[in-house]
Order: sequence, then C-alpha cells, then structure tokens
Amino acid sequence: MLALLRAFPLLAMLASGGLSIGAAWLWNEWVDNPHVRELVRVEERAACTIRTQEAAAAAEKAERARQVAAGAKALKDYRERAEARLRLQAEVQDQLEAEIAENEARLAAAGRSCLADQSDIEWLRD
Repeated sequence: MLALLRAFPLLAMLASGGLSIGAAWLWNEWVDNPHVRELVRVEERAACTIRTQEAAAAAEKAERARQVAAGAKALKDYRERAEARLRLQAEVQDQLEAEIAENEARLAAAGRSCLADQSDIEWLRD
C-alpha cells in the first residue's frame, strides 16, 4: 500500500486530506457540536423565558387596568346611589317639615297650639 501511495502522490494527498477531513468531521460531530447544540438550547430557553415573562407582564398590566376600570365604575355607581339617597332624604325631610308646619297651622287655626319647646322635651326625657 505504501508503494502505491509513493507511486501516486496525488492519491496520498487525497487520502491524508480525506483522513484529516474525516477526523475534523468526527471532532465536530462528537465533541464540538454537542456543546454548540447545548448553547443554542440554553439561548432558546432564555428567549422563551423572556417572551413568557413579557406576555405575563402584559397580561398583568391588562388585568390591573381592568380592575382599575371596574373600581372606578363601582365608585361612580356608589357615589350616584349615595347622592340619590341624600336627595331622597332631603325630600323626605322637606315633606316632614311641610307636614309639621301644616299641622301647626291647623292647630293654631283651631286654637289648640302646643306651647312646648325643646327645653320642655329635654325636661321630660330627664
């Protein structure tokens, strides 16, 4: 075989080049590529983690905005109901005062007015 290689130096160069290329290919596949593949996997996981965290942050921001809007609506509704309750209370108070004034006027017209005042009421309570 050596005689054949000496006879054909081009064949010897091709054989040694083929061995070199084969060795480089084996080195690349068995030693270097697994490390590179692991680095790519780690980078892909990191990118996936970043995308997941960004999606979670966006969802959290949207939920927070929804809660703020719901709170603002609830507060607005509560204030409207409170104002309506105060208006109703004022109307009832006005109606009560009008009835009291009407009753006092009727008693005064009949000559039966009540001369008791607040101090008399307090005296009776004590």
